[in-house]
Amino acid sequence: MNSNAPKNPHASGVGTYANHAKTHESDQRMIEAQALINTANTLQYLKEHFDECSIEECDNALTYNRKLWTVFYDTAVENKYDAETPVSLRQNILNLSLFVFKHTLNILTEPSADKLDVLIDINRNIAAGLMQSVENTKSEDGDDTETHSKSSGKVEVPTHSHGILNTSA
Repeated sequence: MNSNAPKNPHASGVGTYANHAKTHESDQRMIEAQALINTANTLQYLKEHFDECSIEECDNALTYNRKLWTVFYDTAVENKYDAETPVSLRQNILNLSLFVFKHTLNILTEPSADKLDVLIDINRNIAAGLMQSVENTKSEDGDDTETHSKSSGKVEVPTHSHGILNTSA
């Protein structure tokens, strides 16, 4: 190849886009993880103050959690992830979402502080898996910056580019 040939003017743009996409994917997982953690913390507060909380406060916390899981459910149903995401993982997200919906209804019909533990644990464990995947991505990329959250070690959730609905497995 002639060294005097003009360089591809799009090459640097492609590299920049690839770097941005990788950062964006990591950001998306962290946004999802943070939303799950915040919701788990709200549910934890509700559990600890269950007798003092109004029905409206309980309903608001459970509704917010259900809306968050509705986003995950809708994303899986509407096929908003990359082609590498296995059907089995999408099905697991759908099943977990349906469980969250049914368990939430159970709490609303037969209120009990102890029933909140399941939703709290699900949110925290999924968030831990998402944060672990971000940490693993940074390690693979040679990024030595410290991640602010570590996995709890309870459950490893396989994830990939767009967060909860993807896997690198």
